[in-house]
Amino acid sequence: MISERLIALARCPRCLLAADEGRELPALLREADALRCPTCGTGYPRGEGVLDLRPPAGLDGRETQYTADADDFAAALDYRTVGEPLLGAAVRERWLRRWLPLTSGKLILDIGAGDGRFALWGAPHGARIVALDAAPFFADAAVARLDLALGDVRVLPFPTGAFDAAYSIDVMEHLDAPGLERFFAEAARVLKPGGVFYLYSNTRERSTLWPIITLWGRLSRLLRHREIGDFHTDDLRKSDHVKVLTTWPQVVAFAAHHGLTVQEVRFWNGVFQGLIDNVLVRLGEGLFLGRKTRNKERAALSGPKATTAPAGGSSRQAVSRRPAVHLALRILTALMQLDIILFGRLRSGPFFALLRKEGGPRP
Repeated sequence: MISERLIALARCPRCLLAADEGRELPALLREADALRCPTCGTGYPRGEGVLDLRPPAGLDGRETQYTADADDFAAALDYRTVGEPLLGAAVRERWLRRWLPLTSGKLILDIGAGDGRFALWGAPHGARIVALDAAPFFADAAVARLDLALGDVRVLPFPTGAFDAAYSIDVMEHLDAPGLERFFAEAARVLKPGGVFYLYSNTRERSTLWPIITLWGRLSRLLRHREIGDFHTDDLRKSDHVKVLTTWPQVVAFAAHHGLTVQEVRFWNGVFQGLIDNVLVRLGEGLFLGRKTRNKERAALSGPKATTAPAGGSSRQAVSRRPAVHLALRILTALMQLDIILFGRLRSGPFFALLRKEGGPRP
């Protein structure tokens, strides 16, 4: 949705790119179906529940494939419906709520929101969440219930110091080095002094448990060879990964350079997660979806004219709602948490971090 609050927060990304540091920009002017910058005259469309605040000419540097190959991603991603958090999504969401209480009255920015699932799960807790993403793949419920903006994480179209907190999940790995610099700079800019930033991403760092994790990788490759499980969607998502940062200390350095200090960190060593995601889930897909169903679904969604995923959700979502399957998924979700409980202090690539902007009282 496009609320009065979102309209009041919106700023011109084109002018932000050219503005001197510390200079505040005016609010955008309202027109019938757009907002217009009073400084440069650029117009920003007000679509069906989504405000388009993308920079008109884009930025120098890498463009995400989610926008460069939008039709392919729209056809493959099951983004129109969002169920309850399960498996890896549930682990990310639980650490978000643990470290970043989504309490009433707080204004929070979801940077790189994807389909808006984490904002949808967080909204009932009382916080006012603004969700931004570069690609227009928002869930129907997000369009109806959330403040949504299309925008670039490297030039956040909002005022300096506007947000009490922010979070970003599975975004950093899509950015090149200049993009990461701007990502951290912009996150720090829009936070109030003392504001906190929850971050989930991964580097290329390998933990001492890597030999166990590689075992699950070998089993996964065997399943792929036998065409058991749906690898297509994950392959498409990972095709956009860059992973510029190789170790956790590099993340700390990037953050510190922009006035963000680490308050908490846990690492996600994929001992249980690797077994579940790469082996057990694939076997389940093969059992419940079947090779013919998967191939038929993929073919229906990957034609040259396909631009949106089916509103009713995929076969995978339908299967997950079966009572026995749902119970199994909840048990596997609990097992995934053990990776962090048992090995969370052992450095690895995937990490959860809570950063704090310098100055101000603690939130």
